[in-house]
Amino acid sequence: TANFNREKAEAEADESDRLLLEAREDARKWREAAERGWSAVQRMGHRAMRRMMNASMWKAFGHWKKLAQSAGSFKQFQRGTERHIEELESKLYPLMAEVSALR
Repeated sequence: TANFNREKAEAEADESDRLLLEAREDARKWREAAERGWSAVQRMGHRAMRRMMNASMWKAFGHWKKLAQSAGSFKQFQRGTERHIEELESKLYPLMAEVSALR
């Protein structure tokens, strides 16, 4: 019976070792699947974040472009106004000289 009990204990130990290895393998498979899932979620999150950042950068570029155009048109308006003022002054100064000569 001692021999039978030893064989039974060895068989139970072998069975528990096999079950332990199966559990470890199963846990490893689940962990790898979870890591793959997490990396996929991270990639999707990064992709969404890149899309949002690109959209906001294009929006900011659009605002900058509008401001640059309006600044350019403002400068053009300013130059036109300065030319107009110079034209008026060139007409005004001879008139002022005539008026001072009449006094």
